[in-house]
Amino acid sequence: DPTLRPCAQVVLGFLRWRAGELVGALDQVMQAEVTLRERGDERWLARALSMLAVLAGESGQAERALRLLQEQLELVRRLGDVEMQASAYNDFGVQIGWDDPERALTYYQRAFDLLEERALPGGASPHPGIHGIAALNIAEIHLLRGRDAEGEAMTGRGGELLEQARAWTFWPGYVTLRVKLLSRQGHLDDARQLIRDAFARLGERLDPRGPPLTEPAQLLYAAAAHLEFEAGDPQRALEW
Repeated sequence: DPTLRPCAQVVLGFLRWRAGELVGALDQVMQAEVTLRERGDERWLARALSMLAVLAGESGQAERALRLLQEQLELVRRLGDVEMQASAYNDFGVQIGWDDPERALTYYQRAFDLLEERALPGGASPHPGIHGIAALNIAEIHLLRGRDAEGEAMTGRGGELLEQARAWTFWPGYVTLRVKLLSRQGHLDDARQLIRDAFARLGERLDPRGPPLTEPAQLLYAAAAHLEFEAGDPQRALEW
């Protein structure tokens, strides 16, 4: 169905971005953007703008990324698309996070609060993926600033949400923050066991030799390396 072609191009753009093919991703999404604007398909245009903003940010065009996110946000507010609105807020935070962590925190918090208000009794979320990612981004800023109690609470919530979403690509982000907390508390063996359990749960191998590591495994290796460095074992860190 040729009418679905630009929607498929947005999805292909996402997949190529995840595979590190930034030029191919940009080509697909830019083609889709032109067609979606002509058709007035605002919902898919918002998704295209989201991808274009990510690609602009990764290529060093921070101002363009923020302009695209602002347009996306205006569209999804008008459409009443809460999930995409939370995604836009979170992406705003990502774009400014390195330069201004506390300002980024306000955007992550907007994304989290928007979805937390809609959570069901018991904590189930209608959109647990972006909800959990926002929670972990909040936790990371708190830990960066030494606010460990707040960071620990948000790390726990983020882990619950990503499990609901079965978002295993992002779940090692939760493991990384838990490892950091356990390390600060002096529970090094518990942190190491958490990493081993995470490898087993994701079906990833502990030996980096062989085919290229998947992204979740790369994140777990990085967490393990950082843990051993902080524990005073630079040789083991280098091995990881």
